Amino acid sequence: MNGKFITFEGSDKAGKSTQFYLTVNYLTSERIDFTSIREPGGDPLSEKVRTLLLDPENEIEDLTELFLYEAARANLVRRVIMPSLREGKVVICDRYTDSTTAYQAYGRGLDLDIVTALNDWATDGIYPELTLLCLDRFAQEDGTRLENAGDGFRRRVEEGYQILAERETQRIKIVRTIPGATAEESIQRTFEESTLPYIKECLKTFLNNSPL
Repeated sequence: MNGKFITFEGSDKAGKSTQFYLTVNYLTSERIDFTSIREPGGDPLSEKVRTLLLDPENEIEDLTELFLYEAARANLVRRVIMPSLREGKVVICDRYTDSTTAYQAYGRGLDLDIVTALNDWATDGIYPELTLLCLDRFAQEDGTRLENAGDGFRRRVEEGYQILAERETQRIKIVRTIPGATAEESIQRTFEESTLPYIKECLKTFLNNSPL
C-alpha cells in the first residue's frame, strides 16, 4: 500500500483529539490527500457501535465491550482504511488498537494475548507507521461511560500506554505538553514543538511532492 497511516492515542482529556484536529488543519493547508477518522466510528455502522459504547446509561460486560470495539474496527479497516491506503492517501485516526490494549487489557484486566489476537484479526495486520501518544491530563471528565470508570481504571490505562510506548519506541512517540501563557497557547506550542516534527518526518515524501 502506498499511503501512510498515523494514529493518535492517549488517556481521556489529555489533548489527543485537539492534536488530531490541528493535524487535520495542517494536512489541509499542505494540500495533502488524506482521510481522517475516529475510533470507534469512522463509517455509518461503526458510528452506531460508538453510540452504544459511550452511552453512560449502558451497562456493558467487559468481554462484550471488547467484541463491540473489534467489530467496529473490522468494518472500519475494510471499508475505509484499506481503500484509502491503497489509493495512496494519508490516513489519520483518533484512537486505534493501542486504545483497546490499554483500556481492555490493562484497564479492564482482560487477557492480553486474546486482546492482541483480536486486534490482529480485526485489522488484518494493518497497523500505523506512527502513533502519537498524549498522556498529560489537563481537564475534567465530561460524563461518558469510560470517563466515569474511576481513578484506578485510569491509572491502569495510563500504565498500559507507558508499557506499549516502551515496547514500541520506533512507532509510538510521546507528545509532551509545552507550557504557554494561556491554554490556547500551550495547545498550539505543543502541536508545533512536539507533534508536528513527528508528522513531518513520517510524511516527508508526501510533503516534498505536495502541489504548490
